[in-house]
Amino acid sequence: MDPLSVIASIAGISQAGTALSKAIFKIVFAVRNAPKEAHNIAKAVGDLSIALGELRRILRDGRNIIKRRLLRRVSSAVRRIRDVHGEIETLLNVATGAARLAWAFRRSKCSALLQQIDGYRVGINMILHTITLALQLKLLAK
Repeated sequence: MDPLSVIASIAGISQAGTALSKAIFKIVFAVRNAPKEAHNIAKAVGDLSIALGELRRILRDGRNIIKRRLLRRVSSAVRRIRDVHGEIETLLNVATGAARLAWAFRRSKCSALLQQIDGYRVGINMILHTITLALQLKLLAK
């Protein structure tokens, strides 16, 4: 697995997450009495995008010491995050009255997606801190 392709994938999903977060916030503010879950998901997606952006920077700086196995796992996580982003976009389409009415049936799915996003954020942060520590240890060894 090429580090540059993983870095590019992370950049793309991070930017998509930021755009998705902004779109959700627009929906929340545009729709009267928008559900709190939508707001929470927007914040979680935004936080995840920030963590992904930082991971991208760390991977770029330490691409010489990062193992292929870790890159494969990060790449796999990025694909899963991309899938969750797609589910969220579909779920939060509340532009029409019928879609707003359907929100009541979507709430439990949103809660599950919110937990998934938070799990990805925690996982990405763990990877980020591990790589940062490895880079610092490598610098100290020199």
